[in-house]
Amino acid sequence: MDHLPFFSPSSPLLNLSVSQAAISFGLQSLSFYSKAGLFLEFPDMGSFAAHFDIPLDELAATMSAYNAAALSGRDEFGREVFPVMVYDTRERVYAALVTPVIHYTMGGLKVSL
Repeated sequence: MDHLPFFSPSSPLLNLSVSQAAISFGLQSLSFYSKAGLFLEFPDMGSFAAHFDIPLDELAATMSAYNAAALSGRDEFGREVFPVMVYDTRERVYAALVTPVIHYTMGGLKVSL
């Protein structure tokens, strides 16, 4: 699939993953969600940028800043957790539309009987 109707350059929330993150997500899960049409796959960051009409130089600068922050252990916003340590813009890229949702309770539900 090279295009899904709900993916567009104006989609506000995209999750961007490269091979390293995809492997930790689980290739079996990735395959399932891809077949369900929830992921788009691109051969590299340039293809991803072109598909979503993102200026490649700006995306490259953002990825470079992310990589530097991941290597130093802290970004400009105070984040100290980086699921992918370094993005390689030549790697395969997976994109998923993200919709925030609460789907479970943390620590369980307290019930009074």
